[in-house]
Amino acid sequence: MTSVLGASCATGDLDDTEDSGRLDEDLPDAPGADAGDVAPDTPDPQDATDTPPEIDASDASDAVDIVEDVEEDTSDATDATDATDTADVEEDTNTEPCGGSCPATQVCRNDSCVDICTEAGVQCGEATVDGKTAQCGGCGTGEACSAGQCVDLCVQAGAECGEVTWSGATADCGLCPSTSQDCFSNRCALDGYREITGGYSHTCATRSDGSVRCWGAKPIVGSSTYGQLGDGTTDYSLNPVSVSNLGSAQGVSATNNHTCAWLSSRTAWCWGINTKGQLGDGTFNNRSAPVRAASSYSDVVDIASGGGHSCLARSNGTVWCWGSSGQGQLGDGNVYSNNVLNPVRVETVSSAVEVELGAAFSCARQSDGTVWCWGAGGDGQLGAGTLSGSSSPLQVSNLTDVVDIAVGWHHACAVTQAGEVWCWGNGSKGQLGNGGNGNRSRPVRVSGLSGARSVAAGYRHSCALDDVGDVYCWGGNGKGQLGNGTSIDVNTPVVVNSLSNALSIGAGYEYSCAVKIDGSAECWGDNQYGQLGNGSTTSSETPVSVQ
Repeated sequence: MTSVLGASCATGDLDDTEDSGRLDEDLPDAPGADAGDVAPDTPDPQDATDTPPEIDASDASDAVDIVEDVEEDTSDATDATDATDTADVEEDTNTEPCGGSCPATQVCRNDSCVDICTEAGVQCGEATVDGKTAQCGGCGTGEACSAGQCVDLCVQAGAECGEVTWSGATADCGLCPSTSQDCFSNRCALDGYREITGGYSHTCATRSDGSVRCWGAKPIVGSSTYGQLGDGTTDYSLNPVSVSNLGSAQGVSATNNHTCAWLSSRTAWCWGINTKGQLGDGTFNNRSAPVRAASSYSDVVDIASGGGHSCLARSNGTVWCWGSSGQGQLGDGNVYSNNVLNPVRVETVSSAVEVELGAAFSCARQSDGTVWCWGAGGDGQLGAGTLSGSSSPLQVSNLTDVVDIAVGWHHACAVTQAGEVWCWGNGSKGQLGNGGNGNRSRPVRVSGLSGARSVAAGYRHSCALDDVGDVYCWGGNGKGQLGNGTSIDVNTPVVVNSLSNALSIGAGYEYSCAVKIDGSAECWGDNQYGQLGNGSTTSSETPVSVQ
């Protein structure tokens, strides 16, 4: 198995209480109402028919005018008083900070409305203050948004060269400074080994010139292999041998007893055991040299080999699998009683950029940073909170922003953009790295590990490469596969002894390997099949150099 890389600003409105009655007005006394006034004279009876000399018709009209004038004047006075009082009421009740409200993208501070993004100190992405949310925009060319700040994308991703995509942004990080170096996994490395992968008893690695070399596979009884070294023979080798008749390889994957690679031509090739049709050439014949797999496709971007099946990812984001499907590991919604010779399309997955396989289950990482798994699930290895298997992909729970995945025999791990490592599935030897030894059907975070770039998973152990080139491993250690100089199992990460400047890592059944920036390769752990590549069959608890 291999891997490369608050509360709102005005929360309590004042209770505005309207006056229940009109304001008191001064009204004139009614004529003759005072008790002290002298009673009027009683008119003379003979004058009863006389019109009082004080009033005539014109005087009556004048009286009406006077009354109207008084009413108008009174009304005007009342209106003026009411307007003044209303203004006073409004002025008195408008005493909340910021006038009681701020625009949607602002919050109230010190009686002033300020931008949410400014208050939160956020340059990009989303910010929330006092329960209000605002979008703070994007970043410039060559930058990415990290925790609300615009950062140099190449620096943030730890990329020295090449094109890198991080947090949804893409940047060109340039070329390597020396002609003796080339760019691999966004690191400048000297000529030599690049990607390394371990199977059950053999190991393979790509080189900077596009060739592939394999070693190991020494049988316990006899001398014949399944041809998994790919050199055209069924011999084993304690030292690396070149895979024959293979073009420029971009990636390689070894497991059990077969190996697959994808080339710069975007085609897939496999070799080794083929009893379940896992080589993808439409036969059950073992092959000691590479044969074209899934020949209908010339747009391959990744490939993986499993216990008895293989899968590839295409440039259109789809995943196709073939071989053994007794537990739904082909992912097309079916469980087949017979092996499948021709590729079938995995359901649901539509933007895959990476695929990894275990003993009888499969996982894919999509471009949106999610992970989907299918197949056997008895140990929780599908990561979806269930102990049941599934012939259709299930999304791994609570896991986003994933940049790398690795699948072991019955467990899996992932690296997030934040540099965290999360694992799920079988944890009997501590291979989940969370300080326990139980199975988990949902991802758990590996303890005490940060700044991870990539991850690898073996039979019952796991390893991670960090951003300074150190390698950490955890889990089963009976053969020294953790590389810390002991054979004691540990359920939290330990650093691999005497190893620095690692470029890529891989894990086999009970051993592990790493490629360094200088192009060399080192392996440690079980070596009974010659899988460490140092010319011997002596196991080692610390790294030894591949010859």
